[in-house]
Amino acid sequence: MQVQNKFNQNTKIIGVIGHPIKHSFSPLMHNISFELSGLNYLYLPFDVPPAYLKDALKGMVALGVKGFNVTIPLKEKVLPLLKDVSEEANIIGAVNTIVNEEGILKGYNTDVFGVVESLIPYKDEIAGAKVSIIGAGGAARSVIYALIRYFNVGEISIINRTEQIAESMKEYFSAKMLFDNIKSYPLAPPDL
Repeated sequence: MQVQNKFNQNTKIIGVIGHPIKHSFSPLMHNISFELSGLNYLYLPFDVPPAYLKDALKGMVALGVKGFNVTIPLKEKVLPLLKDVSEEANIIGAVNTIVNEEGILKGYNTDVFGVVESLIPYKDEIAGAKVSIIGAGGAARSVIYALIRYFNVGEISIINRTEQIAESMKEYFSAKMLFDNIKSYPLAPPDL
């Protein structure tokens, strides 16, 4: 039996950090994509408890890791530890992608661009429209940012199980993006 080692000194290492992380399908998906594309990359999961985040980032730089995705519970915690953060990540308050550019870790929030790409065919219909968002988690933050920044939406209603969280998000985006036509509502319990 002959074993071929496809990894070498030119292999670029990237990955995902979070805690816990063993449930993530990202390594499988990315490594299959790299192999099919003929790219010399390896995507690894890094389980990083929040207490070790600062040390983990230093380690990533020291080991030459090219970049990584960020998942819960580190998306917000990583922001103050980065030297450079994109506008959207700064306003949203969460980073989901970090790129190591010659030892400088730069943070981005790429969820915004997924929202924009999905909604761009409906830009004319969205402009000036009243939009409702159900939920006030991390994805909602990206949607709200995209709607205000790229689609000139008329009004946003945030509907959430916990009204205080929706209200907090309303206040946050009203202040950060100078958009005061946001409302918050509790998710009413269903009759059935």
